[in-house]
Amino acid sequence: MEADPTLNESEALDFENEEQIEVRFTTKLTDPALQVEDTPFFVPLRLARHGLSEIINSLLDLDPPRLFDFLINNQFLRTSLLTYVQQRNVNREETLAIEYTEVMPEPEHKQDLPHDDWVACVAAGGNPYIVSGSFDQQARLWNAEGECVAVLSGHTGPVKGVAWMSKPTAESASFVTASQDFSLFHWKVDTTNKTNEAINKYVGHTGSVECVAVEPTFERFCSGSWDHSIKLWYPNSTPAEEEKSEVKDIEIKKSAKKKAKVTAEVAKKGSIRTLLGHTLCVSSVAWPTPYNIYSGSWDHSLRQWDVETGIATRVMAGDKVVSSISYSTSVGLLASGHNDKVVRIWDPRSSDAVVKDRLISHKLWVSSVAWHPTSSLLLTGSHDGTIKVWDARSRIPLHTLPGQHKGKVLCVAWDGDRIVSGGADNVINIHKALGSA
Repeated sequence: MEADPTLNESEALDFENEEQIEVRFTTKLTDPALQVEDTPFFVPLRLARHGLSEIINSLLDLDPPRLFDFLINNQFLRTSLLTYVQQRNVNREETLAIEYTEVMPEPEHKQDLPHDDWVACVAAGGNPYIVSGSFDQQARLWNAEGECVAVLSGHTGPVKGVAWMSKPTAESASFVTASQDFSLFHWKVDTTNKTNEAINKYVGHTGSVECVAVEPTFERFCSGSWDHSIKLWYPNSTPAEEEKSEVKDIEIKKSAKKKAKVTAEVAKKGSIRTLLGHTLCVSSVAWPTPYNIYSGSWDHSLRQWDVETGIATRVMAGDKVVSSISYSTSVGLLASGHNDKVVRIWDPRSSDAVVKDRLISHKLWVSSVAWHPTSSLLLTGSHDGTIKVWDARSRIPLHTLPGQHKGKVLCVAWDGDRIVSGGADNVINIHKALGSA
């Protein structure tokens, strides 16, 4: 955690003879025991987070005391009140509305899921399952107890991307994998009968397929590649709907110690559309609504694409390689990770399409970013071996999880309210967060 979670700031509640400001405390907490009376009163301007927490603890008579976070105009207070009003030229004659909320508890490490090689990608949020892709050319399906219930072999190169093709059930799971072997596979696993099959193989890319994203309706998916393109795929497409391509299939030679179990009888399908515009590797894609796709590239740009026309309707130009992107439907923001250690926040709704904020805390390349599906929380993973938890309302991370991975963090994801991460130490880490089990 970035801040000391204890109330270690000795700030007396005797406010006489101090420069003060009138405040009104509000909260969205539903517990009546955590709601103060909505009455304005004066507090010293010298107070910061800990001192304000002492006031809330005193007003609520909490034992043991708790540490709270405070928001003004929907931004976390990370300075004293005096610094805040000076920096923003706040009228000290007006009542300052301050919202208080409970501090997010520090995530607790729960378990490790071992692999045979680097864990390049993970798809979580598929209760009760997690699916991972590895440099050992295989995908794995894990249940809620951390047991590997299926190993999917068929790719002839590292698996770089995974995404759910439908909402998993206790009996089955369906997902798509993307690989350095230029192809994608659509898999279906029957966990009751302990069987799995490759439904389709998707061919047409002429470079490593680095990423994949599925449309919210699960009817289509897209992929990004080292061939600079984004391709759209439709599992139920007919040959007449698919793009004509001279590339039928490309086999990448692999180590003799592993043999692909999927052979030529798997149906091969082509793309239904190709989106062109990036000039270097498309490293990450997101498909948050049926109408728009977002992409990030080594050409330093992020793009918003109109699915119907295939046109890039917005180009967000940066100055560094984009390694990962994530779009939040909750806050309407796009996050991107970069090779210069910075996480950038973009607002695609803004007409100027420039960086809204920069989050600086990682020490090396930011390899993966992931918004929480229903809140303003953001996960980031880095080659510095750490995972950080941010809130869109603050430039300072809420928590840093160091030392769990013994090497580069390559992927992060939310599994409900759990944190899932994979890295170059051949392990998936799972952390309990937000009061999850």
